[in-house]
Amino acid sequence: MAKIKAAAGQNIKKLKAEIKKLQLYKKYRLIKDYKEKYDTNWFRSLCTIKIMPNDYQKIFANVRINNIGHGCFYYNLDESIVIQSKGNILGNMSVDYSYILNNEAKNNEINGIIKDYIERINDPRITLKKPSDLQEALQAILFWDSLLWQTGHRLMGLGRLDKVLEKYRIPDNGEQLIKDFLNTLHKTYIFKSNVLKGDTGQIIILGGKEENGSYYSNEYTYLFIKCLKEIKIPDVKILLRSSSNMPEELLNAAIECIATGIGSPLISNDDVLIPNLQDFGYEVSDSYNYAVSACWEPLIFGKSMDQNNLGSIEFGRCMNETLIDGNFINCKEFNDVLDLYFDKLQNNINNLLRKVDALIWEEDPLLTLLMGLEQEITKGSAKYSNYGVTSVGMSAAVNSLLNIKNYVFTRNDYTLSDIREIIESNYKKDAAVFKNNINGFGTDNVSAIETTNLIIKKTERLLKAYRNKYQGKIKFGLSSPYYIDGSIDVGATLDGRKAGQPFQTHISRDQGDALTEIINFESQLCFTGISSNANVIDIIVQNSLLKDNIDKFVQYIAGGIKKGLFQIQFNVLSYAQLADAKIHPEKYPNLIVRVWGFSAYFNELPDSYKDNLIKRAREMEGIA
Repeated sequence: MAKIKAAAGQNIKKLKAEIKKLQLYKKYRLIKDYKEKYDTNWFRSLCTIKIMPNDYQKIFANVRINNIGHGCFYYNLDESIVIQSKGNILGNMSVDYSYILNNEAKNNEINGIIKDYIERINDPRITLKKPSDLQEALQAILFWDSLLWQTGHRLMGLGRLDKVLEKYRIPDNGEQLIKDFLNTLHKTYIFKSNVLKGDTGQIIILGGKEENGSYYSNEYTYLFIKCLKEIKIPDVKILLRSSSNMPEELLNAAIECIATGIGSPLISNDDVLIPNLQDFGYEVSDSYNYAVSACWEPLIFGKSMDQNNLGSIEFGRCMNETLIDGNFINCKEFNDVLDLYFDKLQNNINNLLRKVDALIWEEDPLLTLLMGLEQEITKGSAKYSNYGVTSVGMSAAVNSLLNIKNYVFTRNDYTLSDIREIIESNYKKDAAVFKNNINGFGTDNVSAIETTNLIIKKTERLLKAYRNKYQGKIKFGLSSPYYIDGSIDVGATLDGRKAGQPFQTHISRDQGDALTEIINFESQLCFTGISSNANVIDIIVQNSLLKDNIDKFVQYIAGGIKKGLFQIQFNVLSYAQLADAKIHPEKYPNLIVRVWGFSAYFNELPDSYKDNLIKRAREMEGIA
């Protein structure tokens, strides 16, 4: 009996320990509570040590030494340490590693702690000396990258690595070095993931327009794309800065990489984006050296503490609130509906700005050091300290307004009371009428473009006067990771979307329309500096179509760049493939999909994301 009680007691202790781990995991890892994600592998390295973010001495004294690097590289990251923070740790940004590659370490407190840590590591590859070749440079980047992740920084990008590495000759084993470098960063992607597996923010920026109008690329630009294409991993990811005068062979290499289905590179148009950055207030020379945050949002890396994903403007939620407002049925003309909608939008933005202003940033000696700043970065010492937000549900708002104008005020098919009843009943009838808007958001219909621009301009006016405590400004964009999470508790909208259904993904249209139409649509949107926080066209293309037509897609993107597309990304897949992968995941262990600003293994996504991708692919292929 005593043995049975003892065994039962041990089981209870184990259960309590697992519960405690789960609570710590949910509290400190900031992961959404998706049951689909919880598996034994995910819990293999749960937190055992909780340390405050600035206690670097304690952090690195407790880090377990265990090289997990790939190939010739050393990489140490103790996944059992979780940083406990009362405020917010800076993250979601790219680092300019040229500073640590070009400067010897100074004698100060933080470098002293890092030197002590290096002594604990006791490996000749880890040193604070200036690198003399490519292998040493990549090793230095990996070491400092591990320090950032170990100290609680999330969603950290790697900057313009082709420029950072340009002074190092590519050795005979250069391709293998790059592959080992990428695989090393990928190895800990689950620990580094923020919301979903793969959401790490590990992004490399390549290429770019120069201030003299020329296009910058070098051997590393091509080499990174080639290596990622061959190793076929979803993370690390690449953003290729493009321009109308970029080499066609580079664009061709990018499309061939995209055709593998890994979702990289995302293509960003410098011809449009750089003037918008200048309009926002960045100096001309800085605007030509932009990088991005974890997904696509531009910032001036190495000179800013810009935080670009602090929340989301909810265009779709505002539309639902308009439709169920008591004053909606009393609107006498369409402009009255617009005024009511803009009242809801202003309230939404005001609430968002209050939340943004309440953010408190933890002091950050490590990022201060990496930027070569003499004073603490969170005290306003960076050249730029701007904020950014995303937005979600623009298509729901635009199409709802177009439907109201058409069916109520032009054709008189419905009254506003009818519309109210349809929304409150969550489409017990008439869903097909409002969903099949052939001239809606994402088409080159004049009314759709004008309505979208009207909302963009109103939003810009509502944000224009904002200044944060550093006197920095705020910008927004039409892309967001919240197209599913941000729709769950939002009622129906008059675009055929029922309560709780996902919003449209970024700037997209999945109704089998010609791919050129979505570019024609975006190129006519009037973005300025305030609305330049990422505007991504998201396209689903059948894998066979892209692989068999590389040349045509090169011309398609080249034409889009000239027309004025802002940014574009591709999901290369098919409905049949996705549908089968959900039923038979064992057949598709390496199937990669683009989620928002990152790629992930399809099997590791929650069902809600799988179902949304399947739905989008079905609609794009015109399958009933």
